[in-house]
Amino acid sequence: MDGKYVWCGRDRWLVLQNVVDCCTSEWLGYWFDKRYRKHEVVQLVEKVALARWPQTGRAPGTRMRMDNLRAYASDHVVDTAERLGFQVEFIKNHTPEDNGMVESFHSSLDRDYLNQVEFESRAEAEAYLAWAFHDHNEVKPKERLGWRTPREFHKLVTENANKNES
Repeated sequence: MDGKYVWCGRDRWLVLQNVVDCCTSEWLGYWFDKRYRKHEVVQLVEKVALARWPQTGRAPGTRMRMDNLRAYASDHVVDTAERLGFQVEFIKNHTPEDNGMVESFHSSLDRDYLNQVEFESRAEAEAYLAWAFHDHNEVKPKERLGWRTPREFHKLVTENANKNES
């Protein structure tokens, strides 16, 4: 989990917080707003847990690595994430390479999506982000995933894991 700024024309800079699955490259969720406070981070963590594990809304044993932003490190965020089953870990100060997967995701998000357009407003950016979220996860295959989309790869990984448990 990490955030980046997006220029939205007359609405100025907004923060795009993202959660990315390091195994499948899926963009699991995002929050797009003028600020990133602990309440928004909690809502994003809850949204991701429910979307990924719809039966329980819990992520037992799943590590969630976060940047050291004040909102991420708040007791409220950490307590919520742990209550949902996440094992929370933080990168070391001044070492974005410790969160390389999401940093790489942000680079590809810029290259493939955000640098292709200039938004005039928040509403325009929100509509584009919804499209990019779908495109990244369900349309655009990735070489590192055997030319599968992130959602296809997640399905394959999940099916194989479930076969091995039987």
